[in-house]
Amino acid sequence: VEQVYGAEHLLRLLVKLPVFLEATRMEPDQQAVLQVKLQELLKYLQRNHATLFTAPYETPSKAYVEWWEALDKASGAEDPTPGGAAAAGSKVTALRER
Repeated sequence: VEQVYGAEHLLRLLVKLPVFLEATRMEPDQQAVLQVKLQELLKYLQRNHATLFTAPYETPSKAYVEWWEALDKASGAEDPTPGGAAAAGSKVTALRER
């Protein structure tokens, strides 16, 4: 998977994860376990950043950015964060329809 999606994409998911988790009915004890495991994952990413984040960042093309922005607008996302959970769901649907 790392050959297709780098660790940068994993970090993007981790940033949006709280929004996704708000929609779940996870018990507090399960949330605590998940939080510990996510902290361990972040520590691993930090310790191994030199090997995990080797590819230089490439700025996306204007056409790519416009395409994602159009998906955000079309989704009518209510999530106030850019590309929030609502937009992510509609983007996945749009990608599947392609």
